[in-house]
Amino acid sequence: MKNKLLEVYAQKLPPEKRLMLLRQLQDLKGTGLPKAGSHLEEVFVLQMRLFGIPTPIREHEFHPERRWRFDFAWVHLKVAVEIEGGVSSRGRHTQLDGFVKDAEKYAIATEMGWKVFRYPAALINNEFAIKQIARVLGVKP
Repeated sequence: MKNKLLEVYAQKLPPEKRLMLLRQLQDLKGTGLPKAGSHLEEVFVLQMRLFGIPTPIREHEFHPERRWRFDFAWVHLKVAVEIEGGVSSRGRHTQLDGFVKDAEKYAIATEMGWKVFRYPAALINNEFAIKQIARVLGVKP
């Protein structure tokens, strides 16, 4: 695997899940499926496949006037996931301007009835995020 995050994630899996991950990666090659916007989103997509999570809408524009999008959305349930990436002092989500814009976006989404789940890298890598989304969507892992 070329992607370092995927390699690290695969090494943490039990052997049977690691084999399933490798099969999933093979299945995705040459399918023409859209690639994730980031390495963490790629990990999350693979986790969804491994856990049997229904396919969400990618980059869903949820606001009628603003161009705000969710990374992943189950529109019929108004459940959204935002992958926040690594937490650092230089990241877009932790800079004052980016933080304030994100706060506005999430406040408006909540007002519109959305449940927005925000996950940094650590919660993707330790499977907290995928297990929580499975519970929220009623999927048994």
